[in-house]
Amino acid sequence: MSWHITSNEIDKWSSSHTRGAQEKLPLLIKKLIMATVEPKYIHFPSGDSILTGGWDGTLEVSKGNAFVPEGKSVWEFGTNVNINKKAEDDYTKRTNLSRNKKFIFFSLVCIST
Repeated sequence: MSWHITSNEIDKWSSSHTRGAQEKLPLLIKKLIMATVEPKYIHFPSGDSILTGGWDGTLEVSKGNAFVPEGKSVWEFGTNVNINKKAEDDYTKRTNLSRNKKFIFFSLVCIST
C-alpha cells in the first residue's frame, strides 16, 4: 500500500483535531521509526498514556539514518501553534536530564520558507 499525505493535510488534521493529534503523534513517529531503523529500545507512549509525564519518547538504535540519530535519543513533541516557545521550554527543562543523549524536538506545525 502506498500513502501520499501532504504537509497541508497533516497541518489541517493537527489544527482541526488537536487532542487527537496530541495522542496519535507519538504513535505515528514510532511507526515511522520502526519502518526505517531497527531499535534496540523504543518507548513512545500514545493515547491516554501521553499524560504520564516524562519524555515523550526514548529511543536507542545502533545505526541511525538521516531522520533518526544513532545511539540514545530523547524526544519531545509539539502540536501547538507557538512552537518556538514550546521547543525552547522543553529544551531548557530537559537539558540537565539528557546527558549523553541526543535531544529531538518534533512538531506538526508546518513552516513555510
